[in-house]
Amino acid sequence: MKCLLPVSHKALLAVRGNPALTHLAGELQELAGVSEIIVAAEPESLVLFERWRDDFPAFVPVRTIAHDSFERSRFTRDIKMFAATLKECGNDDDLLVADGNNLFSCGLEEFAAAAAAVKPDVLAGVCRGVPVCLYYFPRETLGLIEEYSRAFPCAGPVSGYLNWLTGRAGVRIFNIEGERFNMDDADSYTQAMCLF
Repeated sequence: MKCLLPVSHKALLAVRGNPALTHLAGELQELAGVSEIIVAAEPESLVLFERWRDDFPAFVPVRTIAHDSFERSRFTRDIKMFAATLKECGNDDDLLVADGNNLFSCGLEEFAAAAAAVKPDVLAGVCRGVPVCLYYFPRETLGLIEEYSRAFPCAGPVSGYLNWLTGRAGVRIFNIEGERFNMDDADSYTQAMCLF
């Protein structure tokens, strides 16, 4: 399974002495079956993430890529970015997508186990009823991302794709226990500093 982490520069905010992304990527590389971590950054911050990659204590391959065709405000939730990443990195493995600007107090291991159990269905994570940009796409469904992107060239948020996908493949919801911390939000970032 490949892990795709769309990020903005805020993923590099320090949480207990390490970038928030280090905490998330560290937890993801511990999951069974993870073969690669792909960090997809805004072009202007790619060099920062390449430096992060060089310092990250990885035991699975970590790749950094950039795409310049996405609106910054929707970058981490844009289905076009997923399609472009698949084109660049291949669609030969299952794909777990997690917003690299988020931290979770628990639940990623349970999410991955649930994803394996419901395969070939797609799994979307929610925390306290709110979507959190945590998705699992089995390899068998990845071609549908490209099909959707071709059919709807102006397509944006993943939610539109999931609605479209419902008639073509199973889509399930997974409730994440614990807390989600978004580095884009000052209060959430402060809470993460206390927990991690």
